[in-house]
Amino acid sequence: MGLVVAGMLNTQIASEIGSSEATVKIHRGNVMQKMHAGSLIESVRLADKLNLLFPNSVILTLCYTMPLKF
Repeated sequence: MGLVVAGMLNTQIASEIGSSEATVKIHRGNVMQKMHAGSLIESVRLADKLNLLFPNSVILTLCYTMPLKF
């Protein structure tokens, strides 16, 4: 989730970890499903509550200002 919070796109994450964009999408979807998150923003908020993210991230701050869609 750290690379997602850093604002990286799927293609950028794939390049960073040496994988394909499809693999990144699958892993992101699996993480969201395991967290029972309905959106990427919700999964970021949950990860933050579990202290899985870097503190003081600008994108993390933005995630808290955006409304959740259920």
